[in-house]
Amino acid sequence: MTAREHGQLSELCDILDPFLEATNIAQGDKCVSISSVLPAVLSLHSHLQDFIRRVKYCKPVVEVLSASLKKRFAGLFIRATPPNLRLTHVTDDKFGSDIYVIAAVLDPSFRMHWLDVDVTGSSTDKEHLRREVTGYLLFFTAKADAVASVKLVLFVSVFFRT
Repeated sequence: MTAREHGQLSELCDILDPFLEATNIAQGDKCVSISSVLPAVLSLHSHLQDFIRRVKYCKPVVEVLSASLKKRFAGLFIRATPPNLRLTHVTDDKFGSDIYVIAAVLDPSFRMHWLDVDVTGSSTDKEHLRREVTGYLLFFTAKADAVASVKLVLFVSVFFRT
């Protein structure tokens, strides 16, 4: 094997290693995988953006992986963009559901760490996103409370009807 071939293989392993780690986490039986989707995708994107600056042999591979990641998880990238910087509306298709954000935030191992580490933008932009995420949580908490209240009323009305 030539030095160039060795360098190419070494670089390719460095590029793909985080993908292996993310796959293992997502397939694991010992953790809740939905909460790791957003942090893993954002971390992979950051890894590729960092790697493209220093890649010597595999630049086309990094570019294709980055484009594929953005296309496949377009909704996540929109959700992880501060509201004031979004160029498109959030939809639930292509991983755009707010459940991925909520699951990540409620997982004690992630919380909002992904926002500080893998989201680009000024501190003001990140604060806008932090407020939006907090709004999701408040909305779903209120919704859950309302559903619980309705269930309680139905239970009580059925219980006392007899």
